[in-house]
Amino acid sequence: MTTNPTHLPQRRTLCCLLTVMLCVSVAVAQDIAGSSTRTSPSGGGASKERNEVQKILREGTKVEELLGHFETAGDRATFHTADGKHTFDSLENLNLERIVRTLSDKPEKLQWSIDGVVTEFQGRNFLQVTRAMLKSKTNDRNDRRSRSRLTSSPGR
Repeated sequence: MTTNPTHLPQRRTLCCLLTVMLCVSVAVAQDIAGSSTRTSPSGGGASKERNEVQKILREGTKVEELLGHFETAGDRATFHTADGKHTFDSLENLNLERIVRTLSDKPEKLQWSIDGVVTEFQGRNFLQVTRAMLKSKTNDRNDRRSRSRLTSSPGR
């Protein structure tokens, strides 16, 4: 059986088409595999830390003596860790209500030490604050020495 020379251009076209489809499939697979991390939202003039990829913490992770500050936008409060590694949208509860009330009374950036439980929803972390302590300016030196602790819940 002889090969018809008119089929040769069709085979080349088919090979090129299959190569393009393979490249697109690989790119989509890499994008899906990278969806377990997210980029922190950045506003105008945002710092370098906010543009870096932030690792998602597991549901149920407990945070203890985590240092940082809160920022409010409307009726939402976001907690930013002092080391710049994590940002958490805060879940509404009585502790957060008291924090927001304190923030509205004092416009300057306040340092907090918090305990809480991390939740996860649609690739983002949220924080349920269980304890919040406003750090005084005299404790700033001690705050720099203390370390934040992230611990997973039992059985995880």
